[in-house]
Amino acid sequence: MPALYVRYKPEFIGNRLLLSEEQLHFQVADYLNLALSAQTVWHHSPNEGKRRPQYIKKLLRKGLRPGWPDFEIIHRGRVIFIELKTTKGRVSKSQKQCHNDLVMAGAVVKVCRSLEDVIQFIGMTCGRN
Repeated sequence: MPALYVRYKPEFIGNRLLLSEEQLHFQVADYLNLALSAQTVWHHSPNEGKRRPQYIKKLLRKGLRPGWPDFEIIHRGRVIFIELKTTKGRVSKSQKQCHNDLVMAGAVVKVCRSLEDVIQFIGMTCGRN
């Protein structure tokens, strides 16, 4: 497994590392860049954050979908999505609906709460790269 680093000063409760969702995003992006083969493409959809109502309307008109997962991965024709949440984070109603719609369309969707969750899920869905 590639060596990964934490870009921020780590916080611990006992021996468990606590990360913000943004910090987890950085770790997962670093991991995907290092671990996935040339037969795999991934993308992060930046749906998070506060925006002005006018801009949100514009994005929705362009096709932004509320609840869309954080990472899209295409591996040998298989469509895989990862939603990242902290250990205390909750999946919203729009995320649950979107995830259900994606599964009904044939995609694989997983909520991951740590880099270890992502590594295990990628190993199961994309195999050893």
